[in-house]
Amino acid sequence: MVAASRAFVCIRPQTYEDAEEAKVLARVFSDRAGNLHNTSFGILSSDGEEKLSPSGRSPSMVYESAQEFESALREIAREQKTDGKKPIAHLPELPGLRIALDVAAADLRPLVVVYSDDEAERTRLCERLERLAWSEAFVGRLRYVILDDEQDLEGFESVGLEPGVSVVQAEAFGRSGAILAHAALRATARSLAEALSTGQKAFDAKAKNVRAHLREGKREGIEWESALPVSDPGGR
Repeated sequence: MVAASRAFVCIRPQTYEDAEEAKVLARVFSDRAGNLHNTSFGILSSDGEEKLSPSGRSPSMVYESAQEFESALREIAREQKTDGKKPIAHLPELPGLRIALDVAAADLRPLVVVYSDDEAERTRLCERLERLAWSEAFVGRLRYVILDDEQDLEGFESVGLEPGVSVVQAEAFGRSGAILAHAALRATARSLAEALSTGQKAFDAKAKNVRAHLREGKREGIEWESALPVSDPGGR
């Protein structure tokens, strides 16, 4: 499955957090009333206009088994293959620390935070991380966010982020996090790889039961205010 997906640009959307993204997701999948659901699945052409597969809330709504899904991915990749384009190598970054911590908590993945107010240093770190992010050891296993100002840390001072690259375990509800590994601003590619590897090994991926998670959140009075109103009939 993972090998078959490498022929695609795989996007992990942040539903209800971006108006332009929501328009695309609504084209991918919405119910008969036009409501955007909290989860969406579909395969689109490279221009984002044509649906190349049926759509639903998840792949399991479209395909009967993982094997069928894998076969469909390979067939679509063969039909849509183009030559001469370089593979995407940019960091798959998330838009801000608040959402990044929440996504990392939801996905049960370590969060890699690149933080520096120096553009040249930040660019150098990102370039080295880009090569690592798409390598066999790390591809799909980490989430990333890039911060360029001290104001980006407001509300999350307890995490203790320092300039450089930090691998963070998000708290279960994405309200804070603990640093698992760190590499300094001038870290070499080898030091960055060691930090990512150390963070992965130290990460404690505790499986979540959705109902129990929601009950605990209600008990603690935790609420998430999304940028857009939640339109999923079952997600209020």
